[in-house]
Order: sequence, then C-alpha cells, then structure tokens
Amino acid sequence: MSWSPAHSGRFAADRRQPFDDLFGLIESTERMRAVDLGCGTGEPTHLLHRKLNARSTLGLDSSPEMLRESSAFEGSGLGFSKAHVRPQVDMHQLERRDDVVEWVKGTLLTAWKRALTPLDYEVFLRLYRHRLLGSLTDESPYFCSFKRLLSWGRRDAG
Repeated sequence: MSWSPAHSGRFAADRRQPFDDLFGLIESTERMRAVDLGCGTGEPTHLLHRKLNARSTLGLDSSPEMLRESSAFEGSGLGFSKAHVRPQVDMHQLERRDDVVEWVKGTLLTAWKRALTPLDYEVFLRLYRHRLLGSLTDESPYFCSFKRLLSWGRRDAG
C-alpha cells in the first residue's frame, strides 16, 4: 500500500498528537543526533531537528511518495531515506518466578532506576518484587513479551 501525502494531510492533527506527546519528553543535549522512524512528509521531523538544535537528524519512511514531500526540508544536518520500519513483539519463556522479576527489572524498571537514588530504588524494587511475586501463580513457564522496532534499509550510493 502506498501512502498519499494529500490523504495523510487530512488527518495531520490526529497523526501529529503522538509525536507532540513524545517530543515533550525529549531533553536536548549538545551535539544530539535523532532518528524519526516513519517520518512521513517530514514536517514533524523538521520541527524536531530545529527545536532540539540537533547536529543531525535522519527521517526514515518506506513510502517514496511521502519521502518526495520530505525533500523540501532537507539540509543543515537534516536528511531523509527510504527504510522499512515495523514493530515486532518477541515472546520469551521464563521458568521461575524470580526470572520474571529479573526480566521486569531489566526491561520495565530501567527508567525508575535512573530517576531514583540508589537507596530509593532498592526500596522501590523490594516493594515491587513483593507485589509482583504475589500476583504470579506457581505455574510455569511464564511468558514475557518484548516490543521492539525493526528497521532495515539501504543507503543510496551518492
């Protein structure tokens, strides 16, 4: 299915809302580099690049029609390329309840570890572990999912 920039424009506000929500969570750092997966026409990518004062930003999209529109924004460290992006959910089988705690700790709680002091994180983790173990049955195996975005593409020679 090819995307139509005109059709996409009819729903620009709805499509833009998740971008705006996520953009509010990004803290700019010196010499920042950014990648926008599924950049569409490039307008939000251009805004991201400008507001973050990024050293470089790459917008990726699978639609040649959308990328033609994005070319109007290229330059000054902002570029666009064709690539395929798709979400994928992998399932992992864990045998023990303690393995589930370690899985959650390493995937879902990393933001808490960064946000809390080491002592506060240990207290938080102890309480979280207690609640999590209390909610798990003794029946194994346990299945945990891991979401990731996969992207593949090829740079044009030139």
